[in-house]
This record gives sequence, structure tokens and C-alpha cells, in this order.
Amino acid sequence: MNATAVTSAHWALSPVGFWHVAQVWRLERTCFGLEDAYDPFTLLGLLGNGRYVRVQARQSNRMIGFVAGEVETRRDTAWIVTLCVDPQSTRQGIGSGLLAEAEQQLAKRVSRVQLTVRKSNHSAIRLYERNQYKWASTLAKYYRNGEDGLVMEKQL
Repeated sequence: MNATAVTSAHWALSPVGFWHVAQVWRLERTCFGLEDAYDPFTLLGLLGNGRYVRVQARQSNRMIGFVAGEVETRRDTAWIVTLCVDPQSTRQGIGSGLLAEAEQQLAKRVSRVQLTVRKSNHSAIRLYERNQYKWASTLAKYYRNGEDGLVMEKQL
């Protein structure tokens, strides 16, 4: 972790390993529900693969936020695969802190980062816009329930 990452007296950023799979899965279900949360096997792959950057936010002994970004060096791009903050811990800068730390790590390997967000997730869209992400395209019916996904990107 980089000492310049955003932190707070109430929470701190730290690396995540495959041994955190149960905590990540619990947080994913809390944030996204069973329909959109990654399953434990997918999370194990994500947590154990060197192509991913993974960061957690912790408060005491509890994971309250998580971000993972996949590096695609051939395309000089990374994808923020998931970013979630416990709904009881929002509005503390955790999402921005997680994003900033992931971007800092990704910038060592690629020059651009992209992500997909539900068209209806206005709070997440505002978070990304505040962090200099711009709309790039729309993926029609991207989510399981048929909702469009907005692809947003940022030059690192």
C-alpha cells in the first residue's frame, strides 16, 4: 500500500488475499444482492490471480470496502471489476480512497482504466465523475435484469 492513499482515523486500506474470500463475498452480497454479487469461486480466482489489483478498507476488524481491478497489458487498460462499500459506511471517502489506491497500483502497469456501472446507480456515477471518469459507451441490457451498463473510463 502507498502511504499517500486516502485514509481516515476511522478506516484504513490494506491488501486482500484469497483468505479474505468469505469477507469479500459477504460484502459483495450486502452491496449488490445475490443477483449481482460474484460467487465465492469467482472471487477465489480474482483474489488469487496476479493480474488483479485488490484493496480493502477495514474498520476495526471488519471489511467495509473492497475494490479489484484486472490488468489487460495487451490493451494497456485495466478494468475495475468490482467496487463496493458497506451501505452503513458510505459518505466517509471510502469509495474514493479505494479507487485512488487501485488506480495508483494500476498506473504502474497500464495507462487507462475502465469500469461498468448500472445506469440507475446515480451515487456510483457521481463518485466516478468526481474522480475524473468520463462516459465512454453504453452496454445495452448488460445486467441480468436487462438494465444497461455505462462504461466509464479514465486516463491514468
